[in-house]
Amino acid sequence: MKTIKSLIILLALTAFSNSYAQQIIGFDFAESTGQEATVDAKINDANLQKSVLTKGKGVKKTGKVLRTFGGVFTDKAAKQQALAGNEYLEFKMQAKEGFQVSLTSLKAKIRRNEGGPNSYVWMYSLDGADFKEIEGTEATLTAAAPAGIVQPTVKLATIKELQAVPAAKTITFRIYAWGASSDLGSFAFGKSGATYEEGKTTLFVIGKVEAK
Repeated sequence: MKTIKSLIILLALTAFSNSYAQQIIGFDFAESTGQEATVDAKINDANLQKSVLTKGKGVKKTGKVLRTFGGVFTDKAAKQQALAGNEYLEFKMQAKEGFQVSLTSLKAKIRRNEGGPNSYVWMYSLDGADFKEIEGTEATLTAAAPAGIVQPTVKLATIKELQAVPAAKTITFRIYAWGASSDLGSFAFGKSGATYEEGKTTLFVIGKVEAK
């Protein structure tokens, strides 16, 4: 009898924990050299498919920049050239069968070197082809910051398409960057701390995953 009661309590607590917004995807780079082609999420909600951070074909490999994820962005001109040149960093989110995901916000710490891109914008897609710019996310980086700078929160709760997204759809996020002044201009997420601290990630999404 006690075993049944304990199971009921555990199920109730699990349902409760997923019923409010919390960090459901988070990336940390404490163990990264900066040259990885991909990085798996450190925090990944149990009811979401595995999320992996990747790079667009236009992003070239950089030298070692410990505790970061990025590369060399050579586009020195406008946003449209960065879009056409596939100069972006990307990750995907997808609910597992029987669940749906609703997103509240996204937060990132960004690093650029002296010749790196000075502008960026966030975009999202639900089909991997048609990308929409997230309003208010086009930004200018005024100075190089070796340790990285935490950027303004990206608000997602008001985007209707990103609420109650079923398992049949995959959400793709991309950050495009442009305005480099050097052919060695780098742009990256980071830096993370030297060691990972539980729950403290460098790139993360707040939201909730619920049974459909």
